[in-house]
Amino acid sequence: MERPDFYALSVYQRLKGKMTRLLEPVLQGEGLTLLQGYVLLLLDRSGGLTVGALSQETGMSQGNTSNLCKRLERSGYLERARDFRDERVVTLSLTQGGRDTLERIRRRFARYGQLLDQLPQADRDAIQQGVDAAERAMDYLAEQIKGEQTQC
Repeated sequence: MERPDFYALSVYQRLKGKMTRLLEPVLQGEGLTLLQGYVLLLLDRSGGLTVGALSQETGMSQGNTSNLCKRLERSGYLERARDFRDERVVTLSLTQGGRDTLERIRRRFARYGQLLDQLPQADRDAIQQGVDAAERAMDYLAEQIKGEQTQC
């Protein structure tokens, strides 16, 4: 049994490794990293976000988010537009090329959904319940230790 103090980190690394091995080849085939693919998905789902909102969604600093988006813009996946009322505000949205890329990725990921649909319903329910419980646990931990991370 793992030491309790490293249990969360161990679980995270195991799951992250497995997810990376499944998802990364699909995204790399489109010239994207996992994070870049996630950003495209967030922009697609939202219809567009400000750099600040995207930063919050990804948990990245605004500077890192801005740099990532500049790379995605140079690659033709997204466009950045300054708010005419407040030029400090930059809104991000997908280009047609970004939407086309995301559609190709979705078609490839659909295969995973088809395979998961073959699992017994009880297993699919248990997976969803486990994911929901893990998310609640992470939210609980984050709330309980708010501000403690910087006290090292």
